[in-house]
Formats: sequence, structure tokens, C-alpha cells
Amino acid sequence: MLKRIALLLGIALIVSVSACSSTGKDTGYYKSKTKTKTDKPLEVPPELTRPERSDSLSVPVIFTEDATYSQNQADSTRVKRDRGLLPDTPGGRLKQDGDIRWLEVDASPEEVWREAQGFFRSLGFEIKQQVPKLGIFQTSMQKSEVYLPTNWFIKVLNKLSSSGYMDKYRVRIERTDDPHKTRMYITHQGWEEVAINEDDATSVVDTFWQPRPSDPELEVEMMLRFLAFRGMDEEQVEQARKNKPKHEDRAVIEELDGEKTLVVLENFPRTWRRTGLAIDRLGIELEDRNRDEGLYYIRLSEDFLKNHASKSKDKTVQFKIQVNERDGESLIIIRDMDGNRARGKNAEVLLEQLFKLLR
Repeated sequence: MLKRIALLLGIALIVSVSACSSTGKDTGYYKSKTKTKTDKPLEVPPELTRPERSDSLSVPVIFTEDATYSQNQADSTRVKRDRGLLPDTPGGRLKQDGDIRWLEVDASPEEVWREAQGFFRSLGFEIKQQVPKLGIFQTSMQKSEVYLPTNWFIKVLNKLSSSGYMDKYRVRIERTDDPHKTRMYITHQGWEEVAINEDDATSVVDTFWQPRPSDPELEVEMMLRFLAFRGMDEEQVEQARKNKPKHEDRAVIEELDGEKTLVVLENFPRTWRRTGLAIDRLGIELEDRNRDEGLYYIRLSEDFLKNHASKSKDKTVQFKIQVNERDGESLIIIRDMDGNRARGKNAEVLLEQLFKLLR
């Protein structure tokens, strides 16, 4: 009887708490337990000098995707001063090329870099990693409210297996030919909380976290929220939200010269761009890239190994992802750091995960 009373009290508590929660994809994230202020100063990389508080903030240089690391280092004298918190106009638009979607913002890369970090801080995220030379930063993980189902009470009574979601984002900023326009990509990585022992009424229900697929719609939602953060009106945001891409399979794995090769049925520029987004979605560490040679230099992160190669005894984590064009198609080959075709389980898993995201 005491257990039954405790169960009823627990359900009543859920009702009272959930009554205060909204549903659908228009809520935000739980604020971090760590105190976060939206007016927190920009984290300046060690190689830059923090200016006086009365000056405009100095921001890291964001480099074009076409440049190599050495070329970018040579261009480091091009640091510009930020001209204010927000530009006079909130110019920006959601762009789409097939299933690739990104923002084109009417502002310099330096301004977009700072505003994007401020936007995610305003949602309670922390900036955990940033690589200015590649124009990339990554947020902390935050518990999400955006997936609360409308029929939550029924699902609670049915012992819903997934009881929570957590998300983090990677932002990539690129220069364009116009110094006052910037490309901005947002990619999502997510985890879900899964219950165990849920069918045993006498046992305490335990949970564990497991990865879930990246959510392209959530990526678009965050892009649109960023435009609203910059000042775009609600009507324009809603209009941009209506456009959705159609999906068609565009990749296969073939045996070429006795080796597994990922063949993407698209030209090099699109495949290069989509491969970069796939790297971001997989949470792989991007160490450098050279578009002229079609190379991404990557390191498999602990999260990637845990989520996709947990049973592998292969210790190799550094690879080159080679993107070559062939008769209007593109070939993706995983190479070791010496330039040879990579062997081993981790290289095989990496190719399979790229295929899932590029097909």
C-alpha cells in the first residue's frame, strides 16, 4: 500500500511539474547549473591580447575553407576591430542546396563569430572548444526541452523508454568573396536517456545515455533562432522555416582496386562541403584541411570511438579523408597519415559513418 501511495504521489508531482512545461520545438534548453551570463566577455585565444573594457572587443580571425593552415597563419595580420554589438540591419538568409542548409549573414566573419557565441550563451550553453584558424567552435552539452511529447501523460503511464534528451552544437564560419557576407553552418549532436529495468515493477528504473542521430531540422531551427537573435522579424523567420529539402540517395560503397571506396553521386564542390558537415555531425576533431588537395585532416574523438567503435581494439585515431572528383562524381578514401589507404577497424567504421550521412 505504501508503494502504491508513493507511486501516486510521484505521478502527481510529474503532473504539477509538466503542467508548467511547454511542448513542441519552440522551447529552449535548461540553463546550465554553472552561472552563465549573456554579457560574458568573449573568450580571447591565448595568441590575442584582451583589449581594455572601453574598446571594441578583438575577435579571432576566421579563415576561408580553401586556405591551408600555413596560408592562414600568414594572413593573421588581417584582424579587424568589431564595430558594435549588432549591425544596424539584421541582414541574413537561410540558404539551401539540396539537403545542405546554411546561413548567409550580412556581416564580417569576426562579427558573426562573436554574435554566434553570444547567441549560444544566451541559451545557457558554454563554449567548450574553439579553433579560430578553422572558424569552428563547439558548445557544451545541454538538457533539451524541445522534444517533450504532447501526449506525455500517456507515455509516462506506459513507461516511455526514452526519458530525456541532451544536445550540443558545432558552428563553422567561413569567409566569402564579399568581406561583408559570411557563411555559417550549425550542426547538431544528440544523446537520449534510455530506461532499463522498466518492465520490472519491483525494481528501481535505471537509465543510461546513448547517441541519437543528428537532427537536421533542429539545426535549421537553431539557424533561424540566430537570425531572430540578430533582429529578423517573426514573419521572415516563419517564411524561411517552410522550405524543406527532398532526400534522394546519392552515395554507394563500391569495391575499387579491391578496396572499399565511398562513391558520392555529386560533383566535388558539393561533396567537399557535405563531407565537412558530416565530420561536424559525427563530432570528429578537424585538425586541418586543404581544399586544393581534397584533404581533411581529422582525429577520431573519444565520443566517436565510444559511440561507433566501442568494440574496436584499433588504436589508430588520426586519418586523412581524401575527396577526389571522377567524371562528375566524387570518391572518398580514408588514408593514413602517410597517405596510404588506411587499414583497420576504425578506418572501416569511419567510412561507414560517412556513408550514412552522405547517402
